[in-house]
Amino acid sequence: MKRWQSLTILLSLALVIAPVSLTGCSSGGVKEHYVSPEIQGVSQKINLDEVQKAFFETKGDKDFNSKMADFEKRVNEIYDGEGVVALDATHENDRLSIIGYIDKDKKPGFQSGDEKLFAIEQTGAVVNNELPYRVAGYDGRPYYEGHRSILDNPFVQMMVMSHLMNSWGGRYYTPYSNYGGLMGYRNTWRQSPQYCLLYTSPSPRDRTRSRMPSSA
Repeated sequence: MKRWQSLTILLSLALVIAPVSLTGCSSGGVKEHYVSPEIQGVSQKINLDEVQKAFFETKGDKDFNSKMADFEKRVNEIYDGEGVVALDATHENDRLSIIGYIDKDKKPGFQSGDEKLFAIEQTGAVVNNELPYRVAGYDGRPYYEGHRSILDNPFVQMMVMSHLMNSWGGRYYTPYSNYGGLMGYRNTWRQSPQYCLLYTSPSPRDRTRSRMPSSA
C-alpha cells in the first residue's frame, strides 16, 4: 500500500471517530439541550429562553397566587406584542402543563380560538427531585427539553406536588379581572430603560425574531 493511501485511510477514520468522541464527552451535570435546532430563525411569538428562565426563577410571596402573579408579570415583560399574556396551568395524571396565550374568546382558560404563545410541559415522573420537562413554541414543536431540580424553587414544587401540598388544586387560569392591571404593568415596563436595553440586545442563544420596543 502506498503512503498516500495509508494517510487517506487514517484521515477517513479520524473524521468518522471524532464526532463520536465529541458527543460522548459529558461533564455529568448537563441535563438540558435544544431539541429543535432547525427552528432557528423561525419567527417565535415570545422569547422562549426568557420564558423558561422566568418559570424557574419565579419568587413571589409564600402563597401560590402571589407566585403565579409574579410569573404572569414576568411573561408580560418578556412579550413585546399586543395584548396581555394570560396563563392556563393544569396538573392532571401527574403531569404539569402551563400554556401562555393571548385571550381572544374572553372565556376562562385557554380556548381553541386563543393565540397560543408557549407551553411548558412535564414529560415524566419526578425522580430524585428532578423534573423532566419541555418548552414548546406557539406551533407546539418542542424547542427545549431537560431536567431541573425542584428543591430550589418552591413555586415549581407547589405546581408539581399540588396533590401533596394542597396549594392550588391542579387548575389555574389568569382571571379576566387581572388583565387591566397586567396591561398597566406591562405598559409601564415598556417605558423603562431596562426594557430598551434587554430587547434591543438579544442574547446569542435567542432563537426568536429580532426584537425592538413596541409602541403597543
